[in-house]
This record gives sequence, C-alpha cells and structure tokens, in this order.
Amino acid sequence: MFKNKFMRVLLVASFANIGSMTGTVVAAYVMLHVTGIDPRDVLLSGFNALGL
Repeated sequence: MFKNKFMRVLLVASFANIGSMTGTVVAAYVMLHVTGIDPRDVLLSGFNALGL
C-alpha cells in the first residue's frame, strides 16, 4: 500500500484534512474560552432574531 504513489497522495491529503479540522476545532474552542463568549447565548439570540 505504501509503495503505490497514488495511495501516498491520498494519505497525505487525508492527514492534511484531518489536521486542518482538528486545528479549526481547537482554535474555535480557544477563541471562545479567551473571549468569554457563550455559544448558547449566540445561538439563542440568533434563533430569537429569526422568530424561531
């Protein structure tokens, strides 16, 4: 499997995507924690603005 060049490209792309998703989730958590924003309040105010 590792000798096939196409499979190596797929593995590199897959691990890059997994790393990007992990970084996004961690960064969002850190930013929300540092700023003190409660995501529930943001979602509830958005739903109330839409009338839901």
